[in-house]
Amino acid sequence: MPIHESSINVSQLIVLNLAQTSETLPIHESSINVSQQIVLNLAQTSETLPIHESSINVSQLIVLNLAQTSQTLPIHESSINVSQLIVLNLAQTSETLPIHESSINVSQLIVLNLAQTSETLPIPESSINVSQLIVLNLAQTSETLPIHESSINVSQLIVLNLAQTSETLPIHESSINVSQLILLNLAQTSET
Repeated sequence: MPIHESSINVSQLIVLNLAQTSETLPIHESSINVSQQIVLNLAQTSETLPIHESSINVSQLIVLNLAQTSQTLPIHESSINVSQLIVLNLAQTSETLPIHESSINVSQLIVLNLAQTSETLPIPESSINVSQLIVLNLAQTSETLPIHESSINVSQLIVLNLAQTSETLPIHESSINVSQLILLNLAQTSET
């Protein structure tokens, strides 16, 4: 998924790969079947989302701004409040995400491509503070990032904790396979 310079203002946007699910995601007064090929700019600002030809394979990607909704997204036996969380399933894509300098403003947006990794993210049985957690695929580094009593090999991931609130994400199971799911809470960060 090449992104040309200045082509996307990623403020309040999420790139989602939800091609494998037939669940519907209620958004305000409308509903979207996320199994379809949809590219949406639902940003709350006046910014637009120009997408160059052939720049995004929308058969596997959905661009959604879910910042203003309190609807829930059923996931297997559990539910997640998507008013603060985005669930990404990138297991089925092999697309790469070249990011040129100054091409993305990551204010309240995550762009992920985790198709190549099967690493797991151990999470304590209680909860993890992901109020402003950003997970990025930056395959050029091999550093590790300790999280509580566990660590993540960020040869494919960098976890940036920009948390400033006390919101938590209850996790029933002990770990998340990041090759399939990433749980993100986009809060109010303006970091770039």
